[in-house]
Amino acid sequence: VQDLWTGILHHVTDEHQWYFGPCRHGPLEEDRDKEWIPKSSAALTRLQKIVFDERWLKNIPKYLSFRSTSDLESFHNRVPPSVSPSHHQCTPLGPSWQGWIITTTYTEEN
Repeated sequence: VQDLWTGILHHVTDEHQWYFGPCRHGPLEEDRDKEWIPKSSAALTRLQKIVFDERWLKNIPKYLSFRSTSDLESFHNRVPPSVSPSHHQCTPLGPSWQGWIITTTYTEEN
């Protein structure tokens, strides 16, 4: 997965075959309107900082496995408006007991 992610650095410089493999796209159009990023440019250096960011690299598997918000939407449908933070002040000890019970019940069922 990480090899595929770091492959973006090759792709944006018009290099579609490298040591770890090729890009996964088909043939590219010859009459492209977009320019490729030069290998010695500041833009590529900035992109490398983003691609190789340690926190981002650690989270790649999480982002790839979580593709739907349906579980989150289902959970939020169970929370009555009275439990919503916009409708009451949470105590310094944490959220209301009603919110805790809803969260615990939902987690155990799913």
